[in-house]
Amino acid sequence: MPITYSIDAGLESLLHRYKDFPGYRWLRWPLGALLYEFISAHGPCIDAQTPQGRIDVAVTMPANTARTFDPLSNLLTGVVEGDEVLDVWTWGFQCLRRNAECSRPARRELKPAAYLVEPFAVEGSSVLLVDDTWTSGSSAASASMALKRAGAQHVTVLTLGRQLNLRTAYGSTADIFDEASRDWWDLADCVLCA
Repeated sequence: MPITYSIDAGLESLLHRYKDFPGYRWLRWPLGALLYEFISAHGPCIDAQTPQGRIDVAVTMPANTARTFDPLSNLLTGVVEGDEVLDVWTWGFQCLRRNAECSRPARRELKPAAYLVEPFAVEGSSVLLVDDTWTSGSSAASASMALKRAGAQHVTVLTLGRQLNLRTAYGSTADIFDEASRDWWDLADCVLCA
């Protein structure tokens, strides 16, 4: 479930700068605000997609490379620290980790072994997996499978953006690209309650 579409690497460029260049850490505020506002407006839509009608635990996609900080957790806690939005769900920031002994999934590859899960945190639960961007879906699909193998009953994936780029073969059709390029984005838009 993407919050917005990203045309020709616009969002990816912001995320790359935020994650890999210390001088751009200030981007956590606008990116975190986007995530905060969407969760505030559409948390009930997300909950309604689960069998029990609620998310039991929310996790963030772990970074694929060694960084001195966890970019997604930093977005959430930096903008909404002390706010009730974090209380919408229980956040399990440490229950999903990258497996350093296994390479990350390649584009269009399903590799759940690339992720380690604390089973006690997700067993029998509906899990929300928050990722920054969806390109081919291999990382999110692999992490989702790892969560399910650890006992998660249901996994919903939320991304800041869905990359649309006609120069790649990752599901960006001309029709979707044209529609996203033509329409003005509105926070009220939600793929679940549209």
